[in-house]
Amino acid sequence: MNFFVLICARGGSKGIKNKNLKKINKKSLIGISIDLAKKINNNPIIVVSTDSLKIQKEALKHKVDIIIKRPKYLSTDSSPEILTWKHAINTLKKKYNLKFDYLISLPPTSPLRDIKDVHNCINHYNNNKYDGIITISESNRNPYFNMVKIKNKKVKLLFDSNKKIFRRQDAVKTYDINTVAYIFRTNYISNSKSLFDGNIGYTIIPKERSIDIDENLDLKIARVLKN
Repeated sequence: MNFFVLICARGGSKGIKNKNLKKINKKSLIGISIDLAKKINNNPIIVVSTDSLKIQKEALKHKVDIIIKRPKYLSTDSSPEILTWKHAINTLKKKYNLKFDYLISLPPTSPLRDIKDVHNCINHYNNNKYDGIITISESNRNPYFNMVKIKNKKVKLLFDSNKKIFRRQDAVKTYDINTVAYIFRTNYISNSKSLFDGNIGYTIIPKERSIDIDENLDLKIARVLKN
């Protein structure tokens, strides 16, 4: 089965200005993702989708194969990721006459991922009949135990249940979706409205490699852990 690696990196970000160009150990987040993608088995085509000229230049510096200019309507904070994937798949097909069985998405916001994490996802995908694979890590907080909502100036558990839970170990185990890797059939993406409409599997990633850069504190932590 043939696949391509998609790295989506828009220029705007509310949490950190020019987030995808921020550096860890003198290498940009977009550069880290591109360089790791080159280590994936079978030397896949690496595609960057962006609305930013600065990111285009950085991607070219790291010798990416194809750059897709992302339209403005897909470059806002509220733009669903799946629409950007659809746009990339259609562009590769119509402009470059390239058609793939599946895609691997490696968001730049996960700079601590290891190549073995990506290969584990690929193996899990290839050995099962999933429409897609997402990566997850065990949650630090649990909505059945220590996450609350405020109602009428009082706090209540986010998910209250008839069974009283006094220890975290007794609560339903929950996981966070992280941005280490996504693998999805291209036909599924083209014909679905949501990533979770089909048969979706998962790969668990250790917390120390699962940090998602969303704000400056995340970036500071990643820089410490990367050293």
